[in-house]
Amino acid sequence: MILTDGDVVLQPRKLQRSPARHYVMVDDKLRILAAMKAIWRERLTTIFPRQGHYALDPGILAAQPAADITIECIGELADLDLSPLIRQPDICLDQENL
Repeated sequence: MILTDGDVVLQPRKLQRSPARHYVMVDDKLRILAAMKAIWRERLTTIFPRQGHYALDPGILAAQPAADITIECIGELADLDLSPLIRQPDICLDQENL
């Protein structure tokens, strides 16, 4: 788990320090999710909890692409089945294979 402050510029650097085949990002700001998805594409699953003033603003919702998964509140993460995101491990996981 990588906790971040929502700075889109620094997000890729933080992820590069913890290499993985796939990442999941949860944020109530669609612009941050969209920016990260544009960088990491299929290696990132975005989750949008619809709570907070950013998450409920109709203008923001209309202006940004939808997240991969939308939940109504952060508590729903506990029941979310993310097993489809888990793949069999590669024999060698290093920076070249990421």
